[in-house]
Amino acid sequence: MQQAIQQIIKRIEKDDVQSTDKLNNIKRDVTKELHLKRVPSNLNVFLTMTPEQRKQNLSLLSPKPIRSTNGVSVIAIMIAPFGCPHGRCTMCPTVPGITQSYTGFAPASRRATRNKYNPYLQTFNRLEQYMLLGKDTTKIELIIMGGNFPTTPINYQEHFVTYALKAMNDFGEMFHDKFEEFLEFFEITPENELNDERTSRINKKILPLMGMSTLDVEKKRNKDSKVRCVAMAVETKSESMTKEKTDLMLYLGVTRLEVGAQSLTDEVLTRINRGHTVQDTIDATKRLKDACYKVGYHMLLGAPGASMESDVEMVKQLFSDPKYKPDALKLYPCMVFENTDLYDEWKRGEFKPLTTEQAAELITKVKPYVPKYCRIMRVQRDIPTHVTTAGVDRTNLRQYLPKCACIRCRQPKPDYDFSKAKPKLNVIEYDASDGTEYFFSIDDMEQDVLLGFCRMRIPSKDNVREEVNENTALLRELHVYSPSIVGVGAQPKTEHVQHQGLGKKLMIAAEEKAKELGKKEMIVIAGLGVKGYYERKLGYTEKGPYMWKKL
Repeated sequence: MQQAIQQIIKRIEKDDVQSTDKLNNIKRDVTKELHLKRVPSNLNVFLTMTPEQRKQNLSLLSPKPIRSTNGVSVIAIMIAPFGCPHGRCTMCPTVPGITQSYTGFAPASRRATRNKYNPYLQTFNRLEQYMLLGKDTTKIELIIMGGNFPTTPINYQEHFVTYALKAMNDFGEMFHDKFEEFLEFFEITPENELNDERTSRINKKILPLMGMSTLDVEKKRNKDSKVRCVAMAVETKSESMTKEKTDLMLYLGVTRLEVGAQSLTDEVLTRINRGHTVQDTIDATKRLKDACYKVGYHMLLGAPGASMESDVEMVKQLFSDPKYKPDALKLYPCMVFENTDLYDEWKRGEFKPLTTEQAAELITKVKPYVPKYCRIMRVQRDIPTHVTTAGVDRTNLRQYLPKCACIRCRQPKPDYDFSKAKPKLNVIEYDASDGTEYFFSIDDMEQDVLLGFCRMRIPSKDNVREEVNENTALLRELHVYSPSIVGVGAQPKTEHVQHQGLGKKLMIAAEEKAKELGKKEMIVIAGLGVKGYYERKLGYTEKGPYMWKKL
C-alpha cells in the first residue's frame, strides 16, 4: 500500500493535479498496476506527504469537504443513565448501564458508553471525527440526549453543560487552522489504526485538559470561540417544565426543548404510563414559548389505544388547535422491545404495532397537515432493527415518504444552485398558546426552496420572565441556509446566502412588524456562540439570558 501511495504522490506532483476526477483516475490506475484489492484513501495519501506537500495539496487531498446547507454541525451527547422520576413508560427500552429510553446501539449511545458519559470526552471525540471528515466545526448545535435532563440534579446539569462547552472552547484553541497539530495530537498516521487501543491512549491525553472550570467562564469563552455553540437542545417531558426548570434551562444556554408529548389523548397517556396529562403538554408549550424557546414535540404513532384514524386526527389537531402548534416534530411509530411492559402486552396478543408499510401509509397521510412553519425532524427512532421485537423493520423509513411542505422538505438540497435563487419575503401569521406567531421566510418561489426564516412571537399576557412585558416581542429563532463547502482550508464564498445579509433582512422584517404592532423592544433567544453576531451586526445587548434591543 505504501508503494502505491508514494506513486500517487509522485504523479500528483508531476501532473500538477488540481481536480478530483484526475486524482481518482491516478488512484485507480496505480491500484490496477500494483494489483491492490482496495484504492488508497485520500486521507492516507495526505498523511504520507511532507508538510510542504500537504500545504500545496490541501484543497485536493485534505479530508474531503462536505457540502452542507444546514449551516451548522450537530453534536449529540448523552447524559448518564438517570431514571425518569415518574418511573418507566410501557414501551421504553431500558438497558442496564445505558441512558434511559436508548438501547446502546445508536452511534451517539456507543460514543457515550465508550467515553463513560463524560461530556468533555464525548464532545472532544465528536469534534475529532468531524475534523477528520472535513466537516465544519465552527458552528455547533449541541443536543443533550437521554432520559429527562431537566429532572437530573442541578449540579449535574451545570457540570454537564460546562464541560461540553469547555471541550468546544479548548478544541478550537488547540486545533482551529492547525491541522498538523491536530494530526500529531490524535496520532493520526497511515500506520496507526483507529482502534480502541488508540482511543484509550488519546482519551488519557484529553482528560487532563478537562481541568476545573465554571459554567459562567465557559459561556463567556464560547461567545468568541473558534468552535461556537450556536444552539442547544435537551429532551424532556411535559410535566417537568415548571417555571423553575424553564429558568434554569435559559441559564444553561438551552435554546430548544424537545417535549415528549407523545399523545393528545389522556387515555393513551395513562395506558402507556406516561406520567403526565394532555394539559401538562398545553401548559409546558405556552410557558416555553413565552420564555422564547423553540418547542419540538415527540409524538407516538400506533400507540396502545390509538388507531390509524385517531392518529391522523391527532396530527390534524396539533396544527389546528392553538394550544399546540409545535415548531418541530419527531414522529415515532411505536415499536416493541424485550424487557418492557409493552412486550408483555404484545406476547399476550393485547397489542399489535404498526408494520413498516402501515407506518409509511400513516405518515404519508399526516404529512400534508404539517404547515410550512414546522420541521419534521425524524419519522422513526434511531434504533437498529435487530434490537426490536416487533414493529417497523427498516431504518430508512423516510425514503419511502413523499415530500411535504415542512421546513426539512423545503430546505436547499446539496445540489441546489444558490446563485440562481430569486428570493421573496413571505410571512405566515397564526395564533398559538394565547399569543400570536409570525413566521417570516425568504423563499425561492419558483423552485419552492426555503432559504431562511425567523420566528417572532407576541407573547401571552401571562409573563413568565421579568425581561418580558406588554411592550416586548420575542424572536424565537433565526436560521439562514447556505451551500457552505466546509473542510480544512475551505473558505466561504461571498455569493452564498449566509453572506448576502438574508439574516439581517429577516430581522429587519420582524422588527418592523413588531413596531407596527406597537411593541417597543425585541428580545432574542440566541445560542451562546451567536450573541456576538447580534451585538456587532444588529445592535443588540445582553439582558439576562437574552439579547435585547429597543425598537
